[in-house]
Amino acid sequence: MASSSTQHGDSEFGENAFSRSIDRLRIQYINSAMAVSKLPRALLKEKKRAQARLDAYIYPIHTLPPEIMSEIFTHVLPPYPLRPRANGFDSPTLLSHVCRSWREIALSTPRLWRAIAIHLSGLLSCPAKVHMLETWLQRSQCCPLSISIRAGSHTKISLLDRVLPTLFAQCHRWEYLRLVGPFDLEIYFAFFKHHDTKVDQPVAVFRNVPRLRAIVLLSDYVPPYITLPWSQLTHFTAKFLNQKSCSALLQKMPRLIYCKIQLTGYNPAENPPIVLARLETLILQNASCSPSHNKLTGLLASLTLPSLRRLHVPQTFLLPDPVETFSQFVSRSGCGDLQQVSIVGKIKAGEYQETSAMRGIAGKSRVIVQSKYTADDVDSETDEEDDFSRY
Repeated sequence: MASSSTQHGDSEFGENAFSRSIDRLRIQYINSAMAVSKLPRALLKEKKRAQARLDAYIYPIHTLPPEIMSEIFTHVLPPYPLRPRANGFDSPTLLSHVCRSWREIALSTPRLWRAIAIHLSGLLSCPAKVHMLETWLQRSQCCPLSISIRAGSHTKISLLDRVLPTLFAQCHRWEYLRLVGPFDLEIYFAFFKHHDTKVDQPVAVFRNVPRLRAIVLLSDYVPPYITLPWSQLTHFTAKFLNQKSCSALLQKMPRLIYCKIQLTGYNPAENPPIVLARLETLILQNASCSPSHNKLTGLLASLTLPSLRRLHVPQTFLLPDPVETFSQFVSRSGCGDLQQVSIVGKIKAGEYQETSAMRGIAGKSRVIVQSKYTADDVDSETDEEDDFSRY
């Protein structure tokens, strides 16, 4: 009975769709004919009847409550905290341009506007784009924000004059922050210098960011006059970070859950012991194309990570005795929940697996040893822009 009813409904829907297509084509034909010559009244009446039938039809999607439509709209965008494009298929702007009812729903759904990407070189080079930033921030209301700031080498102070105060006024809502540019953080502090801010004092804007949990840095340089809320971060990604800076920063982030760092440079004289009780994923990479150019050892030997589940590390980071260094790390950390270990090197996986420390968690963890990293073994997002998808 239900199957028969369903089939009847599908048939009726198909017939209605066919009839509407015929009406649209007929109206299009009549409009084209009107442009050439005067039409008889019969055709004009036919056009009105066809248009009336189209106007009277209620599309099923328009029968859904606004709350359901709002939820559907959120699934059109990239998963938060990834940021949609300003315009295009996955943009909330597109949803607001379909019809009046959709626009009302989109504008009354703050979650659609909470993830924002700002390109200070090009994308925001005209007043209309700056207005877009202000509009999205307003529409997001009180939602936490995912912010990406990208600056170019020729970004003008006059542009920063308008963009940064608007952005920093909402810093209490920042949850995810990404800073990109040829000079990285320095370019943003040119703004403060321009306004005669005393740069020898810590910049307070990053202190009042209670929601901020994730930061992506693409440089090992953080100006001494900036104070970031390291202690509250749970996710940290960095490129081209030297080992000395790495050790210093890790000590400031006791709440880390996810950490991905691309290391460069040489070892410091010594690595202080660091305990990260909540860290579940640690991905260490060598920034140099030639591993022999970066003598990076000792970092893992200084870490104690009792909650670790996933580890990726180059074998050169475990020298001079990779197997022993790895065994001591597992034994010291007591990471009984360790599930996956990926090591880039030539020593066979069995030698790591057979250590006494690993035998203690046999059956829970697997060790992979390979000649190079792959996207599947290291990170499903190869571009640093997509690191947000892991938060």
